[in-house]
Amino acid sequence: MKHFKLRYSAAIILAACLILSACADKKPEAVNVQELGTKIASAADFPDTMTPVEPEMMTVLYGLNSGQWEEYFALASGGATADELVVVRLKDEKSAGEVKE
Repeated sequence: MKHFKLRYSAAIILAACLILSACADKKPEAVNVQELGTKIASAADFPDTMTPVEPEMMTVLYGLNSGQWEEYFALASGGATADELVVVRLKDEKSAGEVKE
C-alpha cells in the first residue's frame, strides 16, 4: 500500500510538472502549409481526381474570407465524390475563434 501511495504521488507530481511546462510562453513552430497539404494528399487514396480550390471559393465552400487566413492548401474532387482536403493557417486568435464557431 505504501508503494502504491508513493507511485501515485509521483505520478501526480510528474503530471503537474508536464502541465505547467506546457503553459510556457513558447511560440509554436510554423507549419509549411503547402508541404503538409501535399504530404497528406499523396498519402490519401482519393478515388476521384482532385483539383485545387481557388481563393475565391474558400468563402463559398468553407465560409473563410481572405482576411482570416494567411495561407491555405485545398483540394476538392472534380467528380461525383465529396472528397476534400483543406489545410489553413489562420492570421490570428480572433480568426481561429471565428472559424471555430
